Amino acid sequence: MAKKKAAADAAPPSPKAIAKPVATKKPIATNSASSAATSEKAPALSIEEIGHAAGAVWQALDANGGLSVAALKKASGCSADLTMAAVGWLAREGKLVVTANGRSSQIELC
Repeated sequence: MAKKKAAADAAPPSPKAIAKPVATKKPIATNSASSAATSEKAPALSIEEIGHAAGAVWQALDANGGLSVAALKKASGCSADLTMAAVGWLAREGKLVVTANGRSSQIELC
């Protein structure tokens, strides 16, 4: 009997014996004021807003030629996020040419 016990002690433990259960995190209770504040930080951009911004970006590029992202933001009067969404919209439609210009990019109409 001592031999069987010694052999059992020498065998490596099974993976099931080693694995520990994963601890799950409990949700943190929040009050409505803090959850409302986080939703107000980053409002979602609507398709209509992006479409209007794409029109403003297109008009700015048509009037001024190629512009950097910073100059395009200023010329279109849109926020940085909205300007980039509009650039993505127009680029996806194949209406823009984006050229690397050092650390910035030059954006032009096709």
